[in-house]
Amino acid sequence: MGYNKAREERKWKKWKKDEENILRQEGMPESKIIELRQYDWRIFNSERRFREKQFTNNNLMDYIGIIYSTTNKRF
Repeated sequence: MGYNKAREERKWKKWKKDEENILRQEGMPESKIIELRQYDWRIFNSERRFREKQFTNNNLMDYIGIIYSTTNKRF
């Protein structure tokens, strides 16, 4: 199964919202919370770019199966 950006982004936004609520309760300045959010968003996008191009074992097995079936046809 490939990388699902929409699902991962929803999970990230929920985690970030919960984290920001805790930081506000602890008295962190809003400017630092915004700075942290921007940093975390850059990290999320960096990981997303990597995972979208990642070739998983499932993809590899599908690829090998296609190659095998097309090269070993019996007439």
